[in-house]
Amino acid sequence: MLAGLPAEIQEFRACIAESDWTALAEHAHQVRGATRYCGVPALDEAIEALERTARLGDAVLISDGFSAVESQASRLVDALRV
Repeated sequence: MLAGLPAEIQEFRACIAESDWTALAEHAHQVRGATRYCGVPALDEAIEALERTARLGDAVLISDGFSAVESQASRLVDALRV
C-alpha cells in the first residue's frame, strides 16, 4: 500500500481537478480496502471522510477532506521512515 500511495494521491488530485465526484468517491472506496487491511486507522478515517464528502458533491468539504488525506498520508510515510 505504501508504495502505491503517491499514485493514489495523484488519482484523487486528478478527480478533484476534473470535479469528478463520482470517480473520487469510487476511488476512495477502493483505497479504503487497502487502508483497512493494512491497519492505518487515521488514513482510513481521512479517506472515508473524503469518500463521504465526494458523494455529497460539496467542493469545499472535498478540498478539506483531501487536505486531511494528504496530511495523514504524509504522517504515515514520515512515521515509517524512522
